[in-house]
Amino acid sequence: MVVYPVKWLPYMFILGGIYVLVAEEDFFTALILVGVGAAWLFIKKKYFSKKDNAQNVNTNVNYSSKTTTSTQNFCTNCGSKIQQGDQFCQNCGNKLNR
Repeated sequence: MVVYPVKWLPYMFILGGIYVLVAEEDFFTALILVGVGAAWLFIKKKYFSKKDNAQNVNTNVNYSSKTTTSTQNFCTNCGSKIQQGDQFCQNCGNKLNR
């Protein structure tokens, strides 16, 4: 995350450019100052906005895994360990719900 310690600085470039144009009548310097301020605001909005960061987050993440959890590795009736493909408990014969 980029932190802007001085959020008003691009606006000061723009206002400074307007001041230079009006008071000193130096068009080239005013153009540079206004251009720097406008480019700064454009880049900040386009590449560092919170809306863009929220859209870049992948919301279609699948957190389920194919491995069985510890409760599925044991029989619910007798508690003995069972294999992944078993449909019945080898110890008590209980039908496993998978």
